[in-house]
Amino acid sequence: MPVSIDWARAERVFGSALEALEDHRYPYNRVEPPQVAEKLPPSLSWGGVKHACFLFCSCHHMRGGIKSETAFKILGRLFEDDPHMFSPEAVATDAGRYTPAFITAVLRKAALGYKAEEIGRGWVYNLTKLHRFWNGDPVMLVRGVANYEELCVRIMHGKEPSEDSPHGFFGFREKMVSMLVYFLMHGGFMDPLVFPVPVDFHVLRILVAHEVLVCDISGNGYLKGLQDGAREVTLGYCVKHGVDPLKLCDALWLLSSTLCQWNPGNRTRIIGQRSGRKTRTEPTPVYWDPAQIAGYRRSCGSCPVESTCRWNVPAASYYIQGRIVVRGPREKSPQLFLFP
Repeated sequence: MPVSIDWARAERVFGSALEALEDHRYPYNRVEPPQVAEKLPPSLSWGGVKHACFLFCSCHHMRGGIKSETAFKILGRLFEDDPHMFSPEAVATDAGRYTPAFITAVLRKAALGYKAEEIGRGWVYNLTKLHRFWNGDPVMLVRGVANYEELCVRIMHGKEPSEDSPHGFFGFREKMVSMLVYFLMHGGFMDPLVFPVPVDFHVLRILVAHEVLVCDISGNGYLKGLQDGAREVTLGYCVKHGVDPLKLCDALWLLSSTLCQWNPGNRTRIIGQRSGRKTRTEPTPVYWDPAQIAGYRRSCGSCPVESTCRWNVPAASYYIQGRIVVRGPREKSPQLFLFP
């Protein structure tokens, strides 16, 4: 399914969102990304190797199944309980304790059960590789590289990973490369680098709902094509305008994660029992009752880029079924004027 980029639309949407971010207008005056200093574990010093390792480990959980801020809070508690679990040296040299099964059990007990077994394997594999080849310091991964493409070669997990190669980290594809760079740049660990924003559901929802990315809306969005398009348009915009990718990421991600979930047209309910990808869902009917009007007021009714948004893009289709689905045109509350 072909996916095209409307570059003129990107100029309008990105420009308006960035302007609102710079001016600290709603919702940016009420939310902030999860990796800010105030939200890190109390015993973790900003700017040190332990800080970088904590951010690297956090990347394992920047995926569907749990909110990023919740994951950071839980990981912070785990760090306070056992900081060695986040240490490449400790994980690599105390293999009898820090096994994949041990990490998995700790994550599940702490309510980080989403793909816990997979993450447990990756946690040990990745930290061991960091210790063996990169002096136990994730910052070394971004040293001496000229661009994002070189970082992908160094960090991305290929089809035939090797424990004996310094390159290739379990679970790290394009999104996680961008995620790690985003965290490390925000933490002041590396010089500014132009890179595509980490492309997750929230970024895709903004780009599809505002028709920055255009595809056949009668069916399901072609996920890989949308992801590729999102990386191209965000990177291209930052290069053209000299925009800090950290700011563009915050402008897009915080907008969707904070506002769009309350749009009544994006609400979904589950039919019957959950059954993985086969779970049946249906749109929550929109009656424009007081609760839905309130939801509209706190989302679309207060959105700094509302004028360019056309489509409902529900989260449930992505997180349950792994698809980007355009549900239909976004409606405005006809009764809104009754509730000033």
